[in-house]
Amino acid sequence: MEKACEREEGVPNPLPFIYLILFILSLPSFPKIRVGIDFDSYSIKYSVYEQVYEGFSAGTNIRYLNKEKKSSVDIAVYYTESYYVYTKYKRWNITSSYSKYYNNYNLYSGLHYIISDSIYTNGTIVIFAGTEYSLIKDKFLIGFDTSLSMYRNKFFSLNVSQFSPKFKWKFTTSLIPIIYLETAVYYINPFENFEFIPKDDLLSTEVSLSARFRKVMLSMRFMTGEQMLAVKNRGYSVNTSFTTKKKRYTIYAKYYVLPAFTINAGVSKTFAEYFGIDYYYDSYSVGIKALY
Repeated sequence: MEKACEREEGVPNPLPFIYLILFILSLPSFPKIRVGIDFDSYSIKYSVYEQVYEGFSAGTNIRYLNKEKKSSVDIAVYYTESYYVYTKYKRWNITSSYSKYYNNYNLYSGLHYIISDSIYTNGTIVIFAGTEYSLIKDKFLIGFDTSLSMYRNKFFSLNVSQFSPKFKWKFTTSLIPIIYLETAVYYINPFENFEFIPKDDLLSTEVSLSARFRKVMLSMRFMTGEQMLAVKNRGYSVNTSFTTKKKRYTIYAKYYVLPAFTINAGVSKTFAEYFGIDYYYDSYSVGIKALY
C-alpha cells in the first residue's frame, strides 16, 4: 500500500539543489518575486492495519513575475516525512515550471525531480505541460494537462503517460456569492507491465464543488474509476503511490485569516486495491499556507 516500500540507502542530499536555487533567486535580475510557504500534517488509518500512518509536508514556492512579457517562473522545494510504527520515510520534491499568458490562453510546463529513501521512487523525473483557455473571462475555463513520469531504479524502469481534459465553471447565486464547479478526467497509461501495475490503461473522473462564504471556502470532491501515479493540480502535484484508487470522497475547508494567509483542514475516505487486496483508508489533514 502507500507505506509498503523499501528504503533506499545513500539517498542524495538535496541541500546543494536548495542552496543553488536560493543563490540564483538572490541575484539582481530577479526583482519581482513572490514567496509561498506551505505546511500540512496528516494521519491515515488503514482498514487492514491497526497502527496509524502519520506524517507532514512542508515547502516553499518562489515565483518570479515578468508582467511585461506576461510570464512567470516557479521554483518549489517540498519535503515530506512519514512515520509508520518504527519506520520513517523521507521525500524531497524539487520542481521548476514556466507559465506564459496570451490573452485568454495560459500555457505552462515544468519538471519534477524526486529524491526519496524508497527504492521505487528515488530519482523519479516527471515532465508536465498543459494549457487553459477562458471561454468566458473569470467564468468558464477549459483545458488539458499531460505528463510523462519516469521511474528508474534497480528493480524496474517504468514510464507512465497521462492526459487529462478539464473544465472549471464559476457562478453565483443569491445565497452564495461564489461557487466553483470543476471536473477532470484522468487517462493514465503505464508503458510497461509489472505485477503491481495494472495491465490495462487507467481511467478516472474527479468532480469538485466549492462555495465561498466570506472568509470560509468549503469543498466537496469525489473521484471514481481507477487511478494510480496521477499528476494533478496543473502538474504541480505528483502521487508516487503504486496503490490503485477506485473511489474517494473528500470534504475540505479553508479559512482566510488574511487574503494571503489561510488555514485548511480536510477529511477523506478512499477505496483502493494493492496486489489484488481491496481495502479502504481514512485520511485527516490540517495545514497553513502563506503568500508574500
